[in-house]
Amino acid sequence: MDEVKKRVMVDTETLSIHKDACIISIGAVDDKGNEFFRKVLLKDAMKYGTIDPGTLKWWMTQDNVKETFNDSGGVNLCAALDSLNTFAKDTDEIWCQGTDFDIPILYHAYYQVGRKPAWRYKLVRDLRTLRALYPDINIEFEGSKHNPLDDARHQMKVLLKILEARKGEE
Repeated sequence: MDEVKKRVMVDTETLSIHKDACIISIGAVDDKGNEFFRKVLLKDAMKYGTIDPGTLKWWMTQDNVKETFNDSGGVNLCAALDSLNTFAKDTDEIWCQGTDFDIPILYHAYYQVGRKPAWRYKLVRDLRTLRALYPDINIEFEGSKHNPLDDARHQMKVLLKILEARKGEE
C-alpha cells in the first residue's frame, strides 16, 4: 500500500441538507496544519443551490447566525470552489464527516459552476465510520460549532488521533 502524503478534511455549511444545497461557507484543513476557509456570497450561492425553510429556521437559532450570514469577505461560489481545488490539489485522501453530506453537495456545486473537484471519487474517506470503530477516542471541541473551519480542524484532530491509535495496534 502506498504511503499517504496528504490528507484533507473538508466541511461545508449550507442552507439545506440535500445534495443541491446552497453552500454558504467551506472550510478545510490538511494533515500538515494548513487551513482553508471561504465564505460564499449569499446572493451568488443562491444561484446554484436550494434553501430549505427548516434549515434556515435552524440557522436562526444558532449563536453564530450573524457571523454566518455576514457577506463580509465573501467570494462567489466558483471562486470558492477553485480555491478549494488549489488547496486540495495532489491530496491522497479527502475526508469528511459522513460521505452523504459534504462531498455530494460539493460535487453538485462543482457541476453547477462547470468545474470538477481536484480529487478523484475513490479518494473520499468517511470519518463518521472510522469514529464508530473507535468510540473511545474523543477530543474536546475548540472554536465555534457550525463554522466549517473549526469543524474541519476538530475532525482532523480526531482523525489523526485515531490513525495514531491504529499504528499502535499493528
